[in-house]
Amino acid sequence: MNVELLKDAYQILAGIPAKRFVRDLRMLVTDNSCGTLACGIGWLALYPHAPFDALEYRHWGLAFHRDTMDFDMAAKLFFELPSTKSSVRLFGIRQHSKYDKEMGAGDLSDKALLLYRIRRELGEQRSIALAAAKKDSA
Repeated sequence: MNVELLKDAYQILAGIPAKRFVRDLRMLVTDNSCGTLACGIGWLALYPHAPFDALEYRHWGLAFHRDTMDFDMAAKLFFELPSTKSSVRLFGIRQHSKYDKEMGAGDLSDKALLLYRIRRELGEQRSIALAAAKKDSA
């Protein structure tokens, strides 16, 4: 796992307005509003600076080094995750992540939930990750 890249992604995603993360859709749409937490990887693909410019947004998926693939595979390759299961744990829809189940994610916005998942994946304790994600998603 590329820890530094995940930390950079966290900072970028923390700066996107929470209202742009809309729950329970699984695609980006042409106006760059978004569906689910997979939205996070889509927003990173729109970020114009290296190394995130290696991702390219395409309707219904992403291109990574010009090969079109689904969000899960792009996230796996880009962040050097061990499996697509790891990618789903970070960017998948609600309730598909062990992190959602451990704390009952219903009270968090999609943005806060995504930030929480990233912090947990980086090894933070649950209570610290939750407090920080809520603060950073405001």
